[in-house]
Amino acid sequence: MTLWMCLVSLSFAAELPEVELGWHGASGWITARPPAGEHVAPEAPVTAELWLGEQRVVIDASGLELQDGLRLALPAGVEAVEGTLSLSLCEDGGTTCRLVNVGFDLPISGWRGRARQAGVALDAVAVANDAPMHAAPGDAEAAFAKAKAEGSLVLLDFSAVWCPPCNLLAAEVLHDPDDAEVLKPFAVAVVDVDAPWSWALKSRYAVGGYPTLIVTDGDGVVIDRMEGYPGEEAFEAWLATVQRGMLPLDQLAAKGPTMTPEEAANAALRLARAGRVDEAKALLPPGLNNADALLTRLALDADEATLTQLCALAPERVYEYAFAALDLGELSAEGAATLRTTLLAGVARLPPAQGADLLYVLGVMAPTDQQPALFGAAAALLESNLSGDLAVDRGHYGFLADLWISAGQVDHGLALLNEAAAAYPEEFTFHHALAGQLLGLERLPEALAEAERAVATGYGDNRLRAEKRRAEILVALGRKDEAKASLDAAISAAERPAEGVQVRTTRYLKELETYRAGL
Repeated sequence: MTLWMCLVSLSFAAELPEVELGWHGASGWITARPPAGEHVAPEAPVTAELWLGEQRVVIDASGLELQDGLRLALPAGVEAVEGTLSLSLCEDGGTTCRLVNVGFDLPISGWRGRARQAGVALDAVAVANDAPMHAAPGDAEAAFAKAKAEGSLVLLDFSAVWCPPCNLLAAEVLHDPDDAEVLKPFAVAVVDVDAPWSWALKSRYAVGGYPTLIVTDGDGVVIDRMEGYPGEEAFEAWLATVQRGMLPLDQLAAKGPTMTPEEAANAALRLARAGRVDEAKALLPPGLNNADALLTRLALDADEATLTQLCALAPERVYEYAFAALDLGELSAEGAATLRTTLLAGVARLPPAQGADLLYVLGVMAPTDQQPALFGAAAALLESNLSGDLAVDRGHYGFLADLWISAGQVDHGLALLNEAAAAYPEEFTFHHALAGQLLGLERLPEALAEAERAVATGYGDNRLRAEKRRAEILVALGRKDEAKASLDAAISAAERPAEGVQVRTTRYLKELETYRAGL
């Protein structure tokens, strides 16, 4: 069964665009013909996920580019192009637009020609509105099988549609054609962490934060893992290191006695970042004060002395330890000054997105009267370096809006979120973010409208979060009985993990139940 046939819904087929494939030799192009009375929104993001035989191609573009034709190279011998297309259609002469996700399977015959097909509707819950789609359960199984057959590695990306660093990883690496060679040695599977089918994998690999990237062999044995996304360069360097041959995490402790102190410190850091605290402590060489050893100590038991040692010894690695400062509370005057100098030097040296993160850390640690200026500086640095393509930049929008609002530029922050919500109307992400910001600003009717949209477009874990936010807004509006009723319905309808399955869903349900009990 083909990829899109697994997800199709035949309802409303007459309201969907036709998808057309043209080809001339090895060159091809994809266009869409909207239904009568509608046109493709020229500025809205468009994403195509295509399968050309065994080759997967993802194209992120705009409606204008779709009208001209999305260009692709056709491998020799390919007989069809199948896949999915996400685009926005707007009413001619009106103000109403809608996001559509369609599947298609178009044959190729001869040296030159065209093929056209009515798009087939995809389940909006199964398809991330910023397509490419999140993986289905079988994708992880297929990745393990492929890796086992070929002797290659698996890259599991535990990701959420609402997660900013997950979206940055997708835009900058996983869906960037320029990075195809970097990913070629891996069978990649994206795990939608909000979907109940992800529970078994999340529990198996003790996944708590997103994104979590795990490299395994074909049997699922963990080679290494990374929590969070450190940026394109650092992520690709990590993949290269893993590919060159790393000892699996389970083998590090046993190999400890044969390692040099420097190797043992690096191994301890890997274990600490994987949450394997006892093994990291046992492996860490006593008395060694290189950067890896200090980063390990900071991860295991953060203290100001270790932080200031890192500032002196490894200022070039400041992004690896900057956020640990937020867990330390108030620093001494000397420690705060040392950290501030190191962070500011990092802002000047690192890519803008990471520099903005360092300014944010400075803002959190600064006196209250200095915070708006630092948050504003972080926002200005980040926004001035956006690409202008929302499909690429969307991972920055939530944080950027937070920064502007914290800097006192409330209207601008809300405008960014409204822009993103308009571009992704059938997705939970930006409706939920708007609801939270508007609640904090006590603009309750607007907050409730966005919360209702978040609930309507949410699923799995993110639906539970949306339900709680809606209830909080209803309570703030004095509509406690409605809040109780909505929570009772959500708790009753929620799918629950089996006994012993350790996933966030249990925590979200507990939060709902606790909040409901307090009303």
